[in-house]
Amino acid sequence: MRILVVEDNPRISAFLRKGLGEEGYTVEVEGDGDRAFQRAAEERFDAAVVDVMLPGRDGVRLVRDLRDAGLRFPVLLLTARDRMEDKIAGSMPERTITSPSRSISRNSPPGSGRCCAAQGAVRRPIFRRAR
Repeated sequence: MRILVVEDNPRISAFLRKGLGEEGYTVEVEGDGDRAFQRAAEERFDAAVVDVMLPGRDGVRLVRDLRDAGLRFPVLLLTARDRMEDKIAGSMPERTITSPSRSISRNSPPGSGRCCAAQGAVRRPIFRRAR
């Protein structure tokens, strides 16, 4: 399964790449919404993890534009925002979770391999592997 991670924070994108890679996923990372849209339009992805606040095209607009372009792979939207209205804002992601950036920076030493799942933020798989 090939996952596009769209995250401008290098520490968070490295964390996601490592964690998803350890679970057997192939992970590609883009740091801004415009490049991510272009890449998603040109390459095949099975799912995406998208930060809401991105340079260029923000995450909400990116998801809307992907849907308008007929790209229907599952999307997990990451956000530091707390209110549900801010989280969804009409983008219709499959799932929205609060970004683990505070957990990563405060509780997990670099290279520790610990993730928000280990700290209780996510308790079940977000993406299922194709059989």
